[in-house]
Amino acid sequence: MLSLLAILAATAQQPADPRQAAFGLVADSLVSGTSGELVGLTAAFVNRTADSVGGRLHITLPPGIHVLGSGGGTVRVAPGGRQYVPVKLQLSADAEAGQYPIGMQWLDTEGRVLASVQTMLAIVPKQQVWLHALSTTELMRQVGDSLTIRVAVRNVGNTQERVRVVVSLPSQQGTRRYSTAEVQVSPSTDTTVGFGYIIDRELMQLERFTVTVAGMYSNGDVFGNASVNVQNAAATRRYTDPTQTAANLWAYQYNHATFIARNLLSENRSWQLSARGSYPLAGGQLGFNTLAYQWGDWGSQPFLNNTWLNYERGNMGVTVGNISENLETFVNGRGIKVYFSDSLKSEHIEVGIVDRTFDLLGSDYRADFGNGFTTYFRTRLGEGVPGKKRYIGTAVYERMPVGNSESFMYMSTFDLLRQALKDRIRLVADFGPALTRPLYGTDKHDDYRPAIAAGLQLHAHVAQYTVSSTNYYSTGYYPGVRRGALQLNQRINRSIGRANVWAAYSLYGYAPKYFGEQMSYRNDFVVSQAELGTSFQLTDFVNLSLAPLHQYEQGMDETLHAYRLSSTINWRSRNYRQFAYLQLEGGHMRSSVLDGGKLQLRANLSYNYGWFSINANLQRGSFSLVEAVNNWYLDRSDAYRIGASASVQHDFMRKRLQVAGTLGFYDDSFSGQNWMGNARVQYAATKKTAFFVLGQLYQYSTPYYPGFMSANIQLGVHQSLPSGGRAGASEKGNIALFLYRDANNNGVFDEGDSPADNTMVLINNSVFISGSDGKVAYSRVPYGAQEVSVPVQQGWYAPSATLQLTSRRLQVSIGLQQAGTLTGSVRYEYDERISYDVDAALGGFTVTAKSTTGHVSRTVTDSQGKYVLFLPAGSYEISILDNSMPRHVYGEAPLQHAVVRATEINEGPEFVLKVEEKQVEIKRFSSP
Repeated sequence: MLSLLAILAATAQQPADPRQAAFGLVADSLVSGTSGELVGLTAAFVNRTADSVGGRLHITLPPGIHVLGSGGGTVRVAPGGRQYVPVKLQLSADAEAGQYPIGMQWLDTEGRVLASVQTMLAIVPKQQVWLHALSTTELMRQVGDSLTIRVAVRNVGNTQERVRVVVSLPSQQGTRRYSTAEVQVSPSTDTTVGFGYIIDRELMQLERFTVTVAGMYSNGDVFGNASVNVQNAAATRRYTDPTQTAANLWAYQYNHATFIARNLLSENRSWQLSARGSYPLAGGQLGFNTLAYQWGDWGSQPFLNNTWLNYERGNMGVTVGNISENLETFVNGRGIKVYFSDSLKSEHIEVGIVDRTFDLLGSDYRADFGNGFTTYFRTRLGEGVPGKKRYIGTAVYERMPVGNSESFMYMSTFDLLRQALKDRIRLVADFGPALTRPLYGTDKHDDYRPAIAAGLQLHAHVAQYTVSSTNYYSTGYYPGVRRGALQLNQRINRSIGRANVWAAYSLYGYAPKYFGEQMSYRNDFVVSQAELGTSFQLTDFVNLSLAPLHQYEQGMDETLHAYRLSSTINWRSRNYRQFAYLQLEGGHMRSSVLDGGKLQLRANLSYNYGWFSINANLQRGSFSLVEAVNNWYLDRSDAYRIGASASVQHDFMRKRLQVAGTLGFYDDSFSGQNWMGNARVQYAATKKTAFFVLGQLYQYSTPYYPGFMSANIQLGVHQSLPSGGRAGASEKGNIALFLYRDANNNGVFDEGDSPADNTMVLINNSVFISGSDGKVAYSRVPYGAQEVSVPVQQGWYAPSATLQLTSRRLQVSIGLQQAGTLTGSVRYEYDERISYDVDAALGGFTVTAKSTTGHVSRTVTDSQGKYVLFLPAGSYEISILDNSMPRHVYGEAPLQHAVVRATEINEGPEFVLKVEEKQVEIKRFSSP
């Protein structure tokens, strides 16, 4: 409609040229779109003569733009009339961003120009780059092998992009080394980036590891991630627990125990024991965690916290001991919880009851009126199911003698949109009614206080914009942790080339209400902040951001207003080994507790290079209402803060010895001058045992303590516990395989056969490549079933087999058979008019091949009904299983025969599926 109005307006302003006065051609002055889209415009033919005039529309287009159809075709305009012709333009995928002229002419039947017009086409910038690894799996066989990571980068946008590809390679010690490459990618083109590494002895000690790949735009935004799994395929190697693969050799494993003793020779001595683990038990998994500590005399009772046992089997579990849950109210104490889930973990139900005694041994129990308790019920529905909306419901009943309250609340959190849309837009609502009353007092039976909490969260990505909105409100007597809270947090961000701009506003209010006087002071407050900001790259290694902001605080009958400009500079070296960060913030503040306005200045500096880092900060003036009140109370109107620290961390003896230390100085107008230093030395005696010593020294000089020094010395030992592997994992044996090509297919290595060298074999999904003698050795393997398979390689393979390792040595010869490929299909053949209605999908049918020697192999059809089988040479019965048929569907010839010839692609049978016909009941009527 707007286009038509614009054309009508333009036709009223025709030039004075005689020909142009007689004929006119009018079109949209500007149309826009982006690469790959269709763009529509309208051309208006104006005939001011007394004769009917024909002709056609001729369009001149820039490269990469095409007219769909005839481009308007021929026209005939009545005397004194107008004719409107729609035109559709296809913008090709490689059309670059920019503005391009489009010329249109009205040609008569003899090719003469009657009228012309020019339209500008604006192709909107579209930044979109894809990244993927050309191979997601690589193998390493021996030290000195080369490992090549090849990454494809494709620019499907319409702007020139300079991108950076970063590859991260792990080591056995848990550190990572980085490589980077920068490439220029034109629109609708792709390029391949390669990274080469030499496999060293350190990497060969790993069973498998993952190489991560990240792609970044020039402004630092990440556009894609990929990973490459690298598998150790050495013919001879030792079993490694897959749960420990690629972990830090000296780092704390999940199953571990740590003991720390502090200041053993002083009156303030203490000790601490922490441990956790998980082990199989009776078809399930038993997990535990404990944290015990004790102060003072060795005979005093220890404090036991964060200590629990958890048993999980199938889709249910139970936890007893210390229970800690972050619900609408924070649950922490002694108790029990039971939970149930479905097999996909999308539906979950949990019930728990917890008292408010934090020490499992009960040292903090209050005998006068008890500690209170909490019981809760929680359910999660539709978790992780793209086609559903997620729902979380939590019901909580709580008795709190310390807070003099008894309450019940039910909070619902639910998606308003399907989870399949979460990458583009996510809208989540919260709603929770509650009821609370005092536990004691003369009016406790009548003093019910209804309460409510509600919230709404929005996260959306629309074109170049990112919108985030978090909103929450609860009344003063709402018994949750966010009692009497108001939260409004809004942010909108847009990318413009190599820059980002944003606008943000936040408001936090806190006004809780309680029954009776509270032991803490009243802490009602309101804090709000509004800011505009931009960040952009100065160079490929330096990023700058600027953000002016306004801050407002109100609390304790005092207020604070501030206007500041915040700027941040980030720098990194070309090899990613050095990083620096500098934040500068300055402005003007006015507070009701201070006379007149005050300047604000704050600077933070951070620099890191390998094992060395420094941090420094400087502040003049109060940056919050709390700081302003505290400095006013101490009569220090000129508030300041100065701090600096330096840290070192270095490893020796191939990571067995680790040394770290920090030295820092802090001086501020509120807490005075403070010095601190600490040093830590750790030595790994074995792969599972490490000893460490930590020394700490603090010196305080505050308005409350003119001089105070504290020293702390800790001695500790860390012990990794046995991993929670399969039952019977304590017994281990060695597996020796001999692979050979069984030329005569008799199952015995004899004349004419040869060792299968350089052949891949899988043992429980661990890859091996046989040596020149066809042998594979796998040592210290836990007893139990071992799945062994040899996939098709150069026309040879061996069917999967299960070996039972029950002794110290298992030696097996595996004869490889020459294989061929058998391909076939499944199709429907029926009359839809007289047959039952069925879902005629062709995928998922099971096809079975059985040889005359008893070998059985199965596969399933794809969505087009095709199937593929890799089989040893021979004759086979090929069948399609009846139990995989939909209702009313049957196979016309469900059992057929085929011959497979080695190293060839053999044509298998086609299965025709029939549909049962409907039984039509014919009723006859007779006249009376």
